[in-house]
Amino acid sequence: MKGSKAKVVWVQVEPCNDPYDCTLLKGTDVTFKVRFVSDSVITDLSAAAYVTLATLPDQLQLAVDSGCGSAKDACGPEAGNIVTYRTQFKISDKVPNIDVYFRFELLNQNQEKLVCVRVSAHIDERPLSEKELEKFIASKRGQTSYYSA
Repeated sequence: MKGSKAKVVWVQVEPCNDPYDCTLLKGTDVTFKVRFVSDSVITDLSAAAYVTLATLPDQLQLAVDSGCGSAKDACGPEAGNIVTYRTQFKISDKVPNIDVYFRFELLNQNQEKLVCVRVSAHIDERPLSEKELEKFIASKRGQTSYYSA
């Protein structure tokens, strides 16, 4: 991938209904995974993730896991290891329904960018559970309806 020093094998976002434009639901946890092959020895790994809302110029930093414990087989004595990095983050209920871009970066002990991946998504409402729907309907009983058939 462009911007990545390591060879990116694959990127996975779960849940994701479309690999080119994921729908991420408010109030849900998202898992991000990337598998890559490093051409150098990794003794330390740090991660950063940012989200940009629509076309706004500012980006917000997300709290994501760093360190060798978040990446299977990342830190070791050999170059060429296949590494799988995994982290989770929550989509806040306060985020508007909007297009977003996530950027994930993995840096080695020398702060060199091993992986830089950009993911397009959009935020949408989480459907109500059956219990939440029943509670909503119960709260509306006895109110005047302005809808006509």
